[in-house]
Amino acid sequence: KGATGLYDVGTDCNDADNTEFPGAVTEATGGECMTDADSDGYGDKGATGLYDVGTDCNDADNTEFPGAVTEATGGECMTDADGDGFGDKGATGLYDVGTDCNDADNTEFPGAVTEATGGECMTDADGDGYGDMGATGLYDVGTDCNDGDNSEFPGAVAEATAGECMNDRDGDGFGDDSPSWGSFYDAGTDCLEGFADTYPGAAIMEPEKCTRDSDGDGWGVIRHEYYYLPNLDAGTDCDDTDSAVYPGAATEEPSLCTADADGDGYAADDAVSPAEAGTDCDDTNSGVYPGAPGLEVSGGDDIDCDGDDYINYPDEELADWDAELLGTPSATGNHYLGRFLEVADWNNDGQDDVYVGGQSMGYIVEGPVSSWGSDIQAAPTSHALNTQGAGFGDIDNDGDIDFLLTGWLSTDDRGAAWLGPVTGALTLGSADFVWDRGGQPDPCGPYGFGRYYDEDVQAGDVDGDGKADLIVGSTTHNGVCNGGSGVMWGAVYVTYGPISSDVSMDDADLILTGTSYPDSFGRYPHVLEDMDGDGIDDLVTSSHRGYDTHVLFDVASHSSGTFVSEADLILSASLSDQTVATSAGD
Repeated sequence: KGATGLYDVGTDCNDADNTEFPGAVTEATGGECMTDADSDGYGDKGATGLYDVGTDCNDADNTEFPGAVTEATGGECMTDADGDGFGDKGATGLYDVGTDCNDADNTEFPGAVTEATGGECMTDADGDGYGDMGATGLYDVGTDCNDGDNSEFPGAVAEATAGECMNDRDGDGFGDDSPSWGSFYDAGTDCLEGFADTYPGAAIMEPEKCTRDSDGDGWGVIRHEYYYLPNLDAGTDCDDTDSAVYPGAATEEPSLCTADADGDGYAADDAVSPAEAGTDCDDTNSGVYPGAPGLEVSGGDDIDCDGDDYINYPDEELADWDAELLGTPSATGNHYLGRFLEVADWNNDGQDDVYVGGQSMGYIVEGPVSSWGSDIQAAPTSHALNTQGAGFGDIDNDGDIDFLLTGWLSTDDRGAAWLGPVTGALTLGSADFVWDRGGQPDPCGPYGFGRYYDEDVQAGDVDGDGKADLIVGSTTHNGVCNGGSGVMWGAVYVTYGPISSDVSMDDADLILTGTSYPDSFGRYPHVLEDMDGDGIDDLVTSSHRGYDTHVLFDVASHSSGTFVSEADLILSASLSDQTVATSAGD
């Protein structure tokens, strides 16, 4: 190529080296004459003289050539000292500039940090996926407020739903509301950083407040030990050490911060501070509270907190009935059907039977209930009885249910008992025993002993010996005579069982009478399951014309006398003609 004189000029750039000729270098696709000292296929970018210029930025290193670095997709000639595939961002001289911010560290390159989704070149010293917010030099700025702590990054705090970078030293999920160190932290809403139990919504019943709920009742403490901090809110829990004490615990007194130990809706009237006092006079009994329904009695309890003694009869709703029995005028007349009810399996067939009594007529209707119609005359009635009062019980203590029947308004002067199991027709002649008053009518009329002396009868264990006793009520018992007119004091006769033969009421073990007209005691005597907890069933009887009902506990401990003198409990009402009823277990 440099020939002179008689020689023609050729194209060989170096006729002293047979490895250098046009096209010898790979990239010399146009026949250029290049040098390729490192044999990487690319000619020297700094060639001079007879040599054509190539594209190799470093012809002394066969690892450096156009496209050798991964990111050099356009054939750029870059250095990649750390081998991470990205050229040096600070390259000079013959080298093309790459995007690697640190070509001495193969962990730092564009996109290495998780948040660098646009290929930014960031540092992430703590490895949390977020670049340093304070980066300088060749590094792109990230969003990590603290690149020395991998627990602090955008969105790390629970409340940072928009990706804020907050400081949460106490781990309660809320960032410090006034971070005082560093300029990279976003402000959170935690009013007391350093106390994990104090944060916005800690008291779920007061979610708008930044407070503490130590007892977990949903209400914040009224006075926090750091109450003076400007963003710390006062709660409304007067006692944040007791989960039973909080505003509205007594639902009927919602303005009080108190407790309701018995759950009746009212707080104790003697509550100890800091709990506020309510109006419940007995916060250990859910049946005692202001306005509780009941009847005033002598010797009872103050159940409605008004200072008077009452016995509680709570309101109940009757469910839909399963059977209905109605009297028919042609058959039952004005007999007040349903005035008396007794239930027992009197015939030992495994089905309970029902005695339905009226004023002068009674019926025994055999079970089961599903076999009943609506008309008592059409029901499976075993017996229609010309009486009103009757009772079931094992009066002879043989294990079978016996049937006891009064003689009130009957043509006979006696009550009678049929010992179970009872079968066949019921007649006075078939009775196993009867009771009367020695066969002598009461001489003090107007009705005497006869049709009006025994109105109701019961069998039950009132002396605690495990055997049924006979209890007969007579509202027309006459205590004195007044010019031939009866004065209806009323009486109850108790004869201790077992009994299997005739008895006289004059010989009863206990006789209790009224004291004046028109007491008419002895109506509907009932044996109640043990009310006073002494292990012995109790006796209650009401008045036909008077205003009181009397209860006797431990009947055997009483002596014959008057109801007024012997009763353990007296229930008073404003209306006469009282009725007593019981149910199992009550």
